[in-house]
Amino acid sequence: TPIFAQRLSADGTGLVGERVQVLANDLDWEGHLIEGPWVTRQQGRYWLFYAGNDFTSPAYGIGVAVSGDLFGRFEKRPEPLLRSTTEWLAPGHASVAPGLDGEPQLFFHAFHPGTGGYNVFRALLSARLKFTPDSVELA
Repeated sequence: TPIFAQRLSADGTGLVGERVQVLANDLDWEGHLIEGPWVTRQQGRYWLFYAGNDFTSPAYGIGVAVSGDLFGRFEKRPEPLLRSTTEWLAPGHASVAPGLDGEPQLFFHAFHPGTGGYNVFRALLSARLKFTPDSVELA
């Protein structure tokens, strides 16, 4: 399940140029699917957060890849940034926005342990992020 990028027209109503594949599921932990991409620019680089694997399983998690060019090759971390814990199951669909202190905050959903699947409550959770030019970590 590749993820593609393509430029928007100046008026934002159409696509221009060629689409470029920037990511594909090729790591074991990602299973058969990557989805829910979110890109943020931090420390002069583009950070692409995505969900991988099956959201109904504990293997589902949040991956991250980085590139100096929005339409260039993104380098993935070999393991997810965030995966299931004893408190929360199957974190996914990340986005990044400033927290109340103005610092980058990761927002994502997850299930209560012992639950999961369609039409089951997923909580909105957040965690602070720390970016350097070469890495991102949960703070």
